[in-house]
Amino acid sequence: MLAPPELPGERPVFGQVPDDSTALAHVPDVPLDGLLRRAAAAVPDRTALRTRDQAFTYAELDALADGGATVIARAAGRPGAVVGVVSSLTPSFAIAYYGTMRAGLVVAIINPFLREEALTHVLTTASVSVVVAPPETAARAEAIRDRLPGPVTVLSPQDVIRPGPTSAGPAPDPDAVACIQFTSGTTGAPKAVRLTHRNLVVNAIQIAAVHRLDCTSVTLNHLPLFHPMHLNSAVWAGASQVLGVLITSVVNAGRS
Repeated sequence: MLAPPELPGERPVFGQVPDDSTALAHVPDVPLDGLLRRAAAAVPDRTALRTRDQAFTYAELDALADGGATVIARAAGRPGAVVGVVSSLTPSFAIAYYGTMRAGLVVAIINPFLREEALTHVLTTASVSVVVAPPETAARAEAIRDRLPGPVTVLSPQDVIRPGPTSAGPAPDPDAVACIQFTSGTTGAPKAVRLTHRNLVVNAIQIAAVHRLDCTSVTLNHLPLFHPMHLNSAVWAGASQVLGVLITSVVNAGRS
């Protein structure tokens, strides 16, 4: 079984299913995008993401995260900026998500189904200055520009899908904020929750352990949103993730 480069004091657990006593005993001291870098080193030719029309290996996804980091950092223009990434169930979400962190910036997860009022609240609360959004959400972001406290640059998913070397600076502190996620807002306005790189790395290992994922696993993500915990746990394990759009035609065919 393949293993990634080891860090000082780290026991190789990549690609293996740890038991309860070891699952969190050797958490790598890396930022979240470091899990993608490790998977690309260990299983470069393993399929990371697959849709009906596309497939990306871990090596390809890692290179795209590098290129995306350069584009996003240039658009943000300053360290520590918050980048809103719309969590559509597409490979571009993973590229923008890891690319933002690789650029040393903070990701704010944006629900693609938010209407204008809720989108205004989320972008304002998180102080978002760049949004990576598909056309529908991009149009809503453009419509609310005059309600936002500052300028916002809107990028399309195609803007960030560019393989190439990254211009990212030093890796972030694992205890720095990596991501802002929002509650669903069922009992009021969505509330922001700040998560560190370490929070997310630990959660990835926990989820992979509970679901017994390893680098031979294939997971199906059929939810309408791309939940980061499913993405991160598959990347930690070096598993292949099939995005649910792949089964749409099969379901429709079964109903005809």
